[in-house]
Amino acid sequence: MRRVAPILLVAIAVLIGATLRVRYLRREMLTRWRIALEGGALTTQATVDEWFVERQEDAKALAYNVAVHAAIASGDDGSPPFTNVLAPVARRGKFIGLWVVDSAGAVITSSHGDSIRREERRAIVDAINTLRTTRSVVMPFGPHGALLTLAAPV
Repeated sequence: MRRVAPILLVAIAVLIGATLRVRYLRREMLTRWRIALEGGALTTQATVDEWFVERQEDAKALAYNVAVHAAIASGDDGSPPFTNVLAPVARRGKFIGLWVVDSAGAVITSSHGDSIRREERRAIVDAINTLRTTRSVVMPFGPHGALLTLAAPV
């Protein structure tokens, strides 16, 4: 019994030490993960904010480009209005869709045949009423995507 007591005490001390070390390492690991995730979240937020500002500027530039083309008389070649403006912008900007609407919100032309969603219509009406570039709410697009519409008045 005398030999078992010291071995038992050593075993208890090792068990307590190992438990404390595991707790410390777990806490340290979670702290480092939290710091890394928070840093990643800040980077992602900055990237999305920068992307959004760029898309707002794209929308404004396209709106002014369409306005210039509307003011300049062009030959009637039978193509829908503003096709020569929308097609290259949609292709280079990788936009899903572009629409030209009048001040009443009626579609003059678009880069494809899709209709305007209710959320997009709200952004268009808001842009017409406030004379500012506005955006729609974020809309789900498939299982891993989302749509966001920017409306820029001229």
